[in-house]
Order: sequence, then C-alpha cells, then structure tokens
Amino acid sequence: MSGKLTAIQKNEKLKKRLQQQLEKLAVQEKVVVERWKKAYHYYMKVTSQLEKKRHSNSKKVERMWATVIAWPAESGRLTRQRDTLRAQIDVVRQQLTACDLQLLQLENTVAQLHQKNDAIVDRVFALNDEVVKAVRSRNVYLMSQVFTYLRKPDGTLHRQVSFMSSNQLRKVTAMVNTISYLEASLAEMAEEEINKFFGRYQVPQVADSLMASITELLKNVLTSKRTFQVGQSLYEFLTLNLDSQIFPELVRAQEYLKAGLRSKKTTSYIRIYSRPTVTDKWQLVPQS
Repeated sequence: MSGKLTAIQKNEKLKKRLQQQLEKLAVQEKVVVERWKKAYHYYMKVTSQLEKKRHSNSKKVERMWATVIAWPAESGRLTRQRDTLRAQIDVVRQQLTACDLQLLQLENTVAQLHQKNDAIVDRVFALNDEVVKAVRSRNVYLMSQVFTYLRKPDGTLHRQVSFMSSNQLRKVTAMVNTISYLEASLAEMAEEEINKFFGRYQVPQVADSLMASITELLKNVLTSKRTFQVGQSLYEFLTLNLDSQIFPELVRAQEYLKAGLRSKKTTSYIRIYSRPTVTDKWQLVPQS
C-alpha cells in the first residue's frame, strides 16, 4: 500500500510540474501570436499608406518600405516560433494525458486495496463480535444451568460433574480449579524443624540412598520457604515413612506441613468430549 501511495504522490508532483510547464508555454505561444498579429496589422497599414505615397522619397517612406520588405521573413520567424511552442504544448499535453491515465490506474488500485482491506477488517470485526456474543451467551448459560450442579447441599463444591448425551457420544464435564497452599504459621514451624535437622545432622547411620533422597527433597521443599508453591517435591516428602527416633525434626515438620495444607476452589470451567461410537475413547473437543 505504501508503495502505491508513493507512486501516486510522484505522479501528482509530475502532473503539477507539467501543468505549470503547459501554462508557461501557452503564455509564450499567446505572446508570439500577438506579436505576429501586431506586426501583420502594421504591415497592412504600411502597405495601405505606401499606395498613397508611391513616389515619395522621405525617410518615413523608406522605413515603411523596409517594413514591407522585411515582413515575409519576420512573419516566417514568428510563425516558426509559434509552431515550435505549439509542438511543445502538444508534447506536454500528451505527457499530462499519460500522467492522468497512470494516476487513474494507481488510484483505482489503491481504491481496490482499500476496499479489500475494509472487507477484511469488517469481516474480522463481525466474526469477533459473533465470538464475543457466543462466549458471553455460553458463560451465562454455564453459570445458570451447569455450574450450579458443582455446589453440594452443604455449600461445598464437587471437584467435577459430567453430563452425557442420551446416545453416549458426547459429554460435558464441569470442573473447578483448585489452588493448594500452606498456612503461613505452620509452614514457618515446619521450616524451623527442617533447619534444626540440617543444623544437627548428627543422625545414626542410615542407607546412603535414603539420606540422599531426603536431602534432595528437603532442598526442593525449602527453595522458596514459606511462600513456595505446593508441588511434587512436597508431596513426596510428606509421604516418606520416617522413623521418629532417627528423624524427629522431620517427622514434626511433616506433621506441621500436613496440618498446614490448604486448598481453595476458584474458577469453574468445562471440558467437552465426543467419540464416534460408544466403544471408542473420548476425544477432547477444542473450544477455541
């Protein structure tokens, strides 16, 4: 698009320059024509006067005869000058015509590009409006007709609820996002116990592999201390079967962490599944 606009601007500048040149040539051609007319009228006047003073030998008559004698050459010179200017005017007019034609083609091309771009923009906006309306309609329906099934009579939430079509080929599953976190004070107490373990580190001889595993897990658990995100390392540490005589600090840390584990259910969402036949596996249907 920018290339087309640049070409249009160049042609508009050329057109303006040609118009100025044409105007200048037209003025020059007009001046030459006026000079020829004036000289011709003077020639005719002198000729008429010479008819009356044919036998006079005054200087005025000599000048008049000189004008008459010079007229054919002067007329030819002015005529050639006029013709040259008119030829130049014709060339400039042809250039202007070509420039106008090229400008018209470029403007048509730009107009078509604008039309195409407008059509694309209008269509994308229209489709986006349809998507937004559809998403809003779907969310309103889910909130009023689907997500209500996630809430139990006691106010707590089911983890998920599924709805299946009568032919068992389509299924909608409503679920709730769950965030797991640690209660800060209990996490701090567990951290202190773990630090005591590392500070003491004078434990009876145990299998090297077990100690290495415990040490690696504890390093991962303590990476972010009380603000860490509950993850696989923490769950692995909590499921370790530790001897309270050998690892008293770690056992207490496990108890604090287990007691401090919290979960909060947040946003609800759905997943859609389909399958060709009842014997096929469910396939996730894209929602966007």
